[in-house]
Amino acid sequence: MCVKLGLIEGNTLFVDGTKVRGSASIHKTLTKKDADKLLRKLNKRIDAMLNECDAVDEIESGSGSYVKMSKELAKTEKLKAKVEGALKELEEGETGVEEGVRRV
Repeated sequence: MCVKLGLIEGNTLFVDGTKVRGSASIHKTLTKKDADKLLRKLNKRIDAMLNECDAVDEIESGSGSYVKMSKELAKTEKLKAKVEGALKELEEGETGVEEGVRRV
């Protein structure tokens, strides 16, 4: 990631003994399987919200009011985009091993 962002060149490795308290809880990290499961759950939730909006639109079709997309739907779609991006990055990382770099 840092190489892609231009923060480092990636041709030198430095190691030190700095201890940093981590915030990566086991409950907040995702495997590919977990990300796929979350993506399916998000898709179901988005479909349910859109179906609900369609049902309300149909009920209110004669009254002239419109149902706006809820904040929850916008947040869910944003999270879905992030998860899809992370999955794509994982898949690219699995297939595109750079020359001269060994995976351990």
